[in-house]
Amino acid sequence: MRVSFAILALAVLLAPGASRAADEPKPAVSPEMLKELRSTQELRQQAEADPAAAEKPTVESHLAKGDAQRASGDHPRALWSFLLAHRLDREDPRPISRIAALHLSREPERAEVIFRQLLHEHGEDGLVRTGLGLALIARGQWREAVVELRSAVEQEEGLAAAHNALGVALDHEKQTEAARWHYRRATELQPRSHEPWNNLGVSLLAGGELAEAAVAFVLAQALLEKFGGDSIGHLDAAVERYRAEIAR
Repeated sequence: MRVSFAILALAVLLAPGASRAADEPKPAVSPEMLKELRSTQELRQQAEADPAAAEKPTVESHLAKGDAQRASGDHPRALWSFLLAHRLDREDPRPISRIAALHLSREPERAEVIFRQLLHEHGEDGLVRTGLGLALIARGQWREAVVELRSAVEQEEGLAAAHNALGVALDHEKQTEAARWHYRRATELQPRSHEPWNNLGVSLLAGGELAEAAVAFVLAQALLEKFGGDSIGHLDAAVERYRAEIAR
């Protein structure tokens, strides 16, 4: 059976426009991007100087901020807000669900610039590396994404989002067993999230392991129904299709 990894959740949502060659040079930082980064730095400095800004952030506040940024079309910063929410509560499935549903394909270069700037400011940080890895996936820079995401899980092993994204990048690089290990690790770290099970199901399906794929899809569907989140459009049909395949 020929199965395209185009239905892989993160690959679909982050890389529909990522057809550039892996060795294409990185885009030059435009004056607009530099202006935006300076503006971000100024806002951060103002917030640090404002006592009212010292209020402790919560998962809800990060999600609300990310939702507003996504609604305004600022997807790179929405991704950062969702990643911050994920760090605060790694058992909450909502941040990972929002990350998987986020489209970076319209502005992947801008996302990469933002996360490289954050990495420069924060130093070695697993969460920032995860964001950079996701931006690289959106650009189709799969090998670079693997490098960054491996660094992310080394720095913060408990980030389910990093393991899940690393699985996607490894699957694309034909490192199937390693990819599946990271999907399963993501399910352990985030047992209420359906995305890692969905991605594992697609990987198994591509390898012709229909029974195992169906189990993964059914688990993903059950978690989606129980805990909610941004639905993966193909999931319902996939579950029914592979139930039927196994029943034959």
